[in-house]
This record gives sequence, C-alpha cells and structure tokens, in this order.
Amino acid sequence: MTKPEKVFGALIVLAGMAYQYFRGNTSLDIKTTAIAGGFAILWAICCFGIWLAFKAARVLYQQDLQAYNDYKPTLHYVGDAPSRKAPSPWPPYTAASVLSAVLLIALVLSIRHVPVLIRHRFFPWMPLNGVSLESNKVPASIIISFVVRDEHPNGSNGSDISLPNNPLNNVRLTMTAPILRLDADGWHECPLVRWGAIEWSNRDMPPNSPVFGYLTLPRQTALLHTASTASTGIWDAIIVIRVINGRPEFRERVEGQFFNDNSPLSFDDFSSGFPKEERGLQLRWGPPLFKYYNLPSVPR
Repeated sequence: MTKPEKVFGALIVLAGMAYQYFRGNTSLDIKTTAIAGGFAILWAICCFGIWLAFKAARVLYQQDLQAYNDYKPTLHYVGDAPSRKAPSPWPPYTAASVLSAVLLIALVLSIRHVPVLIRHRFFPWMPLNGVSLESNKVPASIIISFVVRDEHPNGSNGSDISLPNNPLNNVRLTMTAPILRLDADGWHECPLVRWGAIEWSNRDMPPNSPVFGYLTLPRQTALLHTASTASTGIWDAIIVIRVINGRPEFRERVEGQFFNDNSPLSFDDFSSGFPKEERGLQLRWGPPLFKYYNLPSVPR
C-alpha cells in the first residue's frame, strides 16, 4: 500500500465522520462515537476495496500482456508461425467490476442504516383529552389542558404518545380565541387562559395535565391561539378543533425557537379523524384563516 493510498483511505474516514457529524450522529458519548467511527471505517474499506479491485485487475492484465509479448516459441516453424490470440482484459476487469458492485451495494445499504442522533426538545402542548357531551351526544365542550411534549415522541399522533417527564421551568402561557369585527378587517383576542412563572412536569398531577376548564363549542369549528415561553424557548401555537361525525378532532401547529442554540421548532400534528383535505392548510393567524373556517363576526 502506497503512501497516497493511505492518505486516500484516511480522507474517506474523515469524510465519513464529517457526514455523520452534519447529520447529528456524533456526540461525546463513547458508544455513539464508536458507531460513527465504525461506519466511517466500513465506507473507507468499501471505497478502498473498489480502488484496489481495479488496480489488481490492471496489474493482472499487464502481466498477461507482458507474458504474451515475451513469449518465444521453442520450435522453429517453416513459414509463418500460427497466429496467437492476445490476452483479453475482460476476465480481470469483469471480476473487479463484480467485486466493486458488491462493495458499492454494501456501502449504499450501510448509509441507509446509519443511526441518527435524536435531539429531544420539549415544548408546551395543548392536548384534546376530554369532552363534555350534550343530550344528543354532540360535543358541547372540550377540556383545555396543558402538557410538556417531546419533539420526537414514541407515538404516532396526539392521542397515542408517550409524554416525557422532563420539566419546563418558568412557564408563561396565554390562550386566546378570535372574535371578528363587522366594521373592519380585524379581530379581537378573547383571553381564555393566563398562566405564568411556574415549573411544570407531566409527573406533577395524576391526570398528567393541568386542567384550565372547559371550552364551549357553539359551532362545528373552534380556533385557539397560544403564546408561551419558558427558560428554554418561546413558542406560538394555532389549534383547530373540528367536530366531525359527532367527534371532536384537532390539528395543532407549533412554531418557536430554543434559546440554547437558537434552533427553530416547527411541529404539526393532528388527530386521526381530522379532515385530510385540511391537514396541509397553511395556518397563519389572521382574517384569511378565520374566513376559511367561517367564524362569525360581531359588531364593534
């Protein structure tokens, strides 16, 4: 192995580590670092194996060609000697191509299995976890409550997640509902909840959520807006509650930023029965959203 080849192998290892670093798969944890290093070495072996396969094929072909050119017949022919077939480059290069294809497939498949280091980040979340029914079993109100949610939960939707026990400190939260005005293209914010300067964890109450009260559902659609802060970040959320086939369904979108690294958060979740045609609707707090859901207007 020549010195340039050693440098080539080292550069591949460094490139593999850099790739995993930008994917967030490196940390001070020994196990994580060892896994990242193992994948980088595997990729170096695959790339270097492809290089050596074609290098060996070239050397073998040159040896066969040299032997063909150096051949001297031991018998003397009268007239022209019988023609000789020059060695073909196909056998060594075919074997090198097959080996390279195997190594390339192994490299591609290994990239797909590189573990991604999941950063657990926690933010306020308003779950839809209780309803009050009218006599005809139509939802009359829902519980307004609060939990701490992980950006990467263990469940698939808002009703099937594993809530973390990590607390949020110095939580301040305001929840409002819009009231549209007839005399202008504007609206009032009707305050529903004001809560501030406390520490909260999902372990603090048996129902795993502080309950603020019930929100009456006079229509098929309700819109809520929450603004919250904690010692770790600031968040803004829009909640859409829809009564579908006698059941309340919800969609909640949270936008925010974490203070420690100024990284943004954009989290969107919905219940299984939320209308599919509305799941991709852009949620921007303002008259266009209110008019889309036909919220009524009131005089000034």
